[in-house]
Amino acid sequence: MTRRRFMAAESAVCALSIKELFRQAGMQEIITDVEAWFAYLKGRDSTSGASDERGAEEAYRLAAGFLADAQALLDELRRRTGGDSLAD
Repeated sequence: MTRRRFMAAESAVCALSIKELFRQAGMQEIITDVEAWFAYLKGRDSTSGASDERGAEEAYRLAAGFLADAQALLDELRRRTGGDSLAD
């Protein structure tokens, strides 16, 4: 990707809300489950201060799903970019 294209894409992404970014990523098949990413976003807020067992279990469940989806996202970005400039 040329620097000019990267800067244009970065500018467009910065103008989106996080939910709209997830929707766009889903439409472009960069992520497969937009609703899961919404749940991670919501869960980040609701479980950050969880101190009871149920809250801890929910945080764990979300984290496990997030790990798998984040790895799939990284793999897809590497595939689309040829692996350039993505940290291991």
